[in-house]
Amino acid sequence: YLVHKYGLKSLIVEWATAIINAVRAHMSTDHDIGLFARVLKNECDEEFHRVQQHVRQTVTNVLK
Repeated sequence: YLVHKYGLKSLIVEWATAIINAVRAHMSTDHDIGLFARVLKNECDEEFHRVQQHVRQTVTNVLK
């Protein structure tokens, strides 16, 4: 994505570094970012977010 959007190696490295630093800073406090971190590290399938959304919606419905 970054290669397609920016093209320049210096911008790609800058944005990738910013993304990784932001993920590290927030992954312990935000479950969606934690999931994104696991996907980046190949610890979780990319489609797992659908399961997470389903569970979130189910819990919301039960609590209503």
